[in-house]
Amino acid sequence: MGFSKLLDVRGLNDQWVVNNYRDMFIDNAIICHDSTSIPLRDWGPAIKAMTIYSSDYSFTSSVYDSIIDNSPCFGWTDPSAGGELGTVQYHSQKSLYTSSSGLLWNLSTHAGMSTFEPAIEIKQKIRGKQYTPEDNVHYVAFLLSDGGNVRLMFNYSQYATDADWFGSAHRGTFPMGWGIPPSMVKYGPHVMKWYYDNATDLDSFTAYSTGMGYMYPSEFPALDAF
Repeated sequence: MGFSKLLDVRGLNDQWVVNNYRDMFIDNAIICHDSTSIPLRDWGPAIKAMTIYSSDYSFTSSVYDSIIDNSPCFGWTDPSAGGELGTVQYHSQKSLYTSSSGLLWNLSTHAGMSTFEPAIEIKQKIRGKQYTPEDNVHYVAFLLSDGGNVRLMFNYSQYATDADWFGSAHRGTFPMGWGIPPSMVKYGPHVMKWYYDNATDLDSFTAYSTGMGYMYPSEFPALDAF
């Protein structure tokens, strides 16, 4: 094919990468993702972030300790922690927030839109609307959570247009809140804009309760800074 082999990496692992190339990766993001999975592969090279996927707790712990507090950990479940709850707890204990993005395709392209000129404008349709408080009533708010899930926002066919989710025929017939990650401003502003543009006058978007990503406040040492 006319290519020159630079290095044979067969049989080498994450530890070898850290030992030889750690200083070439950024310190304010990390990716925890199975190398056999195709989605998210473009993101590491795009932002110069290291990708690890190891069941060795001691090894992953030392790597996470080298990442700056309040940085994102992209991907999903961590094999050294196990499961959703264990993963988020582990990353939280390292003052890292989990960005659910393990099945996200072409994130580098989507995120590139954050530098689009002119800047993509996003405005809520109900912004500034005034309400008159009533006496002797109970107020109920309907809010769809799981909005901290970045991958969910990009899932057009299974969320944006699905009749059971944002594509429901009932949407717009009553006031409804939709959780959405603030990080979408950087990860996919054009996707975020699609939701805002296709919202009804009764739809509103709220920042998800854990802010930039999925974390457990009770387990997060750098909580004040977060």
